[in-house]
Amino acid sequence: MTLVSAFIIANVPHAYLLGDCIECMACSDNVIRAGLTTKFKDVNCLLAMLDYTPRAPNNLLFPGFSIKPNLTGVVNEADVTWTRFAPDIEDFAIDKLSLNLVNFIHYST
Repeated sequence: MTLVSAFIIANVPHAYLLGDCIECMACSDNVIRAGLTTKFKDVNCLLAMLDYTPRAPNNLLFPGFSIKPNLTGVVNEADVTWTRFAPDIEDFAIDKLSLNLVNFIHYST
């Protein structure tokens, strides 16, 4: 499975149609809904504020990049995969850390 991230600016309509998703949002109290909820809906306001400018998918999606962890003395670095998904706004970056637990030493107390 190839993992990618998407960065969607404010006022651009979006939906998740397939797969798993982690969504990072700025703290805000201005969510405007149009349906599929029991919460307050304001369809006219939502339609008026949305930005319908066409955008190519390659301008919204980007793959993660590898980070070399500094884990000297903690674990074998070959057993760790660290991937960062970072849009232009650093606050929305997400790190994925994968560990190969087969080679880890377990100590009992």
